[in-house]
Amino acid sequence: MPLALAPNVSIDDVPCVVGDLIEARRGVTGAALARPFVWIGGIEAATLLEPLAQSTLTGRELVARWRGIVPSGKEQAMFDVLLRAGVLAS
Repeated sequence: MPLALAPNVSIDDVPCVVGDLIEARRGVTGAALARPFVWIGGIEAATLLEPLAQSTLTGRELVARWRGIVPSGKEQAMFDVLLRAGVLAS
């Protein structure tokens, strides 16, 4: 089944604490989210989700793109977290 970013979710520059500074980083925002987020499991969320900002993919295709980015064996768990959080939509 094709996936996309949920209708109310986007990838935008958001303020992020980096060391002692606040910098703009690509993050995930949306009305359904309690607050924007930049990191998920120590990985920049935008890196994982940007393929969906360009086109729809199946869950399997998206997870396959994460190989080499997400620690081996953690891809499905990370996918499930994003799906439950309402970031992904089918």
